[in-house]
Amino acid sequence: MKLMTLNTHSLVEENYEKKLDTFVKGVISEKPDIIALQEVNQSIDADLVKSKPEGYFKAEKP
Repeated sequence: MKLMTLNTHSLVEENYEKKLDTFVKGVISEKPDIIALQEVNQSIDADLVKSKPEGYFKAEKP
């Protein structure tokens, strides 16, 4: 099983497009079974997501 992680906050810093391109190429190349995203957020003006996307699992506190 292959696991790939990405701290999404790092994408919004300098060189966003290059970083995104590198990540996409890595996903295509490695074909991970699971992709875990950290620090996923949205703008304060965006509508709230009302349903859980397919494959979404909320991390529980220990």
